[in-house]
Amino acid sequence: MKNETELALHVKAIASDILELILNEEKQYDESQMRNSLEYMTRCVRDLVNVYVDTIEDHEEHLKHTVSKAKVSLNILSLPTHSFSRKME
Repeated sequence: MKNETELALHVKAIASDILELILNEEKQYDESQMRNSLEYMTRCVRDLVNVYVDTIEDHEEHLKHTVSKAKVSLNILSLPTHSFSRKME
């Protein structure tokens, strides 16, 4: 259970980093960049709810995947906008 709590807190920390990036008024985001980041964070919320309501068997493994999704979301927003647009074309 301790490791599960640590993983959940890691997701929370990444979400805080994402929020800080988004609230930075100096940075502009491409629509596709925001959409992709939002998709990964939405999947994180869904994963956390599944763990909370106990609809999955291996909580720890599921939370590891959730941390990865949160990191991907953060990485998407950390890319320069023009860099992201070129990759998605």
